[in-house]
Amino acid sequence: MIPDPRGVPSLLKRTSYRLEAIGLLIGMAAIAALCAHLLWGPDGIWLSLLAIAAGAFFVPRLAPSMALQMFGAIPMAPDIWPEVFALARSLSARAGLAAPPALYRLPTSVAMAFSTGTSDEPVIAVSTGALERLTPAELAGLLAHEVAHLATGDLALRTLSELMARFTRILCTFGLLTAIWLALGDQNRVPLVVILVLVVAPSTIALLQLALSRNREYEADSYAIELAGEARGLASALAQLEIEQHSLLRRLFWPHARSEAPVWLRTHPRTEDRIARLRALRPEEFGRL
Repeated sequence: MIPDPRGVPSLLKRTSYRLEAIGLLIGMAAIAALCAHLLWGPDGIWLSLLAIAAGAFFVPRLAPSMALQMFGAIPMAPDIWPEVFALARSLSARAGLAAPPALYRLPTSVAMAFSTGTSDEPVIAVSTGALERLTPAELAGLLAHEVAHLATGDLALRTLSELMARFTRILCTFGLLTAIWLALGDQNRVPLVVILVLVVAPSTIALLQLALSRNREYEADSYAIELAGEARGLASALAQLEIEQHSLLRRLFWPHARSEAPVWLRTHPRTEDRIARLRALRPEEFGRL
């Protein structure tokens, strides 16, 4: 079978996103290792690696149930939503997942969805609002995006980044408290450069973590249009979700709502940026928009 040439730009983009994600993770690991080395020397690096590895093994097995309980998710009934189950099976087969994801319904009228679980036990939760109001093409794009997250191992990557960020914050807090204790006790003082590193490291690794989160959204978008076979459905779904989220924020915080946060402080890219990249990957689909 001859590959669809329209998938080539998306594949190239996905490769660039993956390389960028690897670079961001290496940067986060370097910061965590530096902080551990400043506190405990070379042995601190190995201790930090063991702690992060242990967390990366156990946390993904706890995350799915915690996330589902937090949102009050309900198992989706196959007889009520047969088209959603069929779509999930088709998309997961195209993505090469070992098994179709378990589907849950979020009892909220706000259109939203998220994926969680492991490669062996994937889970996708979709809100009632999304199920009832999105068109079939929009729902297909939204589900394809979540399947893409599962297929690319994004939960593991995000878990790893969160563990490194939290571990670094703990190390830096401990180091700064130790420095204060030594200063108050008139003992050997900690060099100023060490204190500066301990102060700056948590903020730096947090910015890298946000950049990684945005990177994973972009790659999931690129892979989603390969799985769904078209980009317009996902673009339209993103626009619909953006409208509803802005409406919700206005109801909750108006008139105290602040201006939009800078891109580098966001967990997700701006919707207009995501749609622009989808248009660039499949310009023939948006010629009349």
